[in-house]
Amino acid sequence: MHLNRVLEQFIQSDYAKRGLKPTANRRYHAELGELELRLSPDLFALEGDEERIIYFNANAAQQNPEIAKMTLEMAHWLLEENGVEIKPEQIEFIDLFTGVLHKIKKRRPKTIKLLKENARVIKSLWPTIDP
Repeated sequence: MHLNRVLEQFIQSDYAKRGLKPTANRRYHAELGELELRLSPDLFALEGDEERIIYFNANAAQQNPEIAKMTLEMAHWLLEENGVEIKPEQIEFIDLFTGVLHKIKKRRPKTIKLLKENARVIKSLWPTIDP
């Protein structure tokens, strides 16, 4: 039922009419100390001759706009760490619940600083977690 709801929301959205052409999924990762971050967008696509990397909010609730923005910023940073040259506006977060398209024009330094601080916290807490 969840999958059908998500597909229906996408089909009924303007985003389904954009003419996106899916491309091969590529894998990217970056390491922050001993923590490995992986890029996991929902879609790699071409729109005309421009690449798009797209995340979808498929939840049955609105995505927090700040979390969407931070997701885009972290994705842009991770791609940059892998030598991929892409403009921040080519990475999108589409909230299928509200129909809102989230994009960024530039990455805020504070987001990556927070990412690195959280990686240090995770590293310090990891040995205390029972498997």
